[in-house]
Amino acid sequence: MRRGLIAWSKEQVPTSALDARVRRVQQALGAQRLDALLAYTSVARPAAVSWLTHFIPYWNEALVAVLPEGPPSLIASFSKRMHPWIREVSHVGEILPAPDLGRAAAAFVEKRGLKRVGVVDLEYLPWSVAEPIGIGIGAELVDASELFASLRQPADRYENALAVRAAQIAERALAAIPSRPRHASEILSVVELAARREGAEEIIPRVTQMGDRNAVELSVAYKGVWIRLCRTYPLVAEAESWFESVLQGHAPPPGKLTRRTVESCIGGSPLSVVEDSDRVYRPLPAGAQAVLSVRLELGDGPWRAAAPFLVRA
Repeated sequence: MRRGLIAWSKEQVPTSALDARVRRVQQALGAQRLDALLAYTSVARPAAVSWLTHFIPYWNEALVAVLPEGPPSLIASFSKRMHPWIREVSHVGEILPAPDLGRAAAAFVEKRGLKRVGVVDLEYLPWSVAEPIGIGIGAELVDASELFASLRQPADRYENALAVRAAQIAERALAAIPSRPRHASEILSVVELAARREGAEEIIPRVTQMGDRNAVELSVAYKGVWIRLCRTYPLVAEAESWFESVLQGHAPPPGKLTRRTVESCIGGSPLSVVEDSDRVYRPLPAGAQAVLSVRLELGDGPWRAAAPFLVRA
């Protein structure tokens, strides 16, 4: 369950931005011969639905259905008393209660005569949801992950502004770490407190001991946008300077580069690996939001870093 405040600021994420994202999906449905697109959301996989509607669950699960016309429908496993809150924090059309999400989704598909339905991250759709639709009423479920990923990036200016704010929260949380912490618990407690006070919707901190150094990694969510920041303590000025230059372009490392990973939000997961040291799994367009993570072997031991960046042309 999420523990931070989930709220919708229409100044930061206007309805026009959400409508534009939905229209991008609707315009692509016909070309793919799809009657609708379904996106599943849960605490672990909230990103596709939050991008389309700004809906982010504290707990439980739901589906968003995008038809060729009109606003998205939300089929939600929440009691009706939660519907006013859902209206406050998201931009959707009808909200359908679903004590059994799979049966409710199947009824939705059958009532509207949908025959060929695209699903974002089909392989991660729970069987309890997929079975009533695909087998129960015989609708064809098509993996629309590639389609959605092609529409998801590049990010718009509103999402970029949220990523900047999330990075600021992470930076300030890291700045709160004592100069000589004795235990990992000291690091975890101060970064958690600092990030929550700054308005983080969620934070996942990790501390990894690497000899005489500690790598502190923060995954931070703000208004549905996730970033990751990692810094190694004590700071190594040469490595820090190199990493900053890499984010701006290319530069030779001050040690052996043993790991390089690029992640981006392209589906239901907040961040997915799109490139690593061995291969490019999905090329990102210019303007895409991404996170670069690296590991170096310096003369006196390992060193890690991670930070968000925008893909260059």
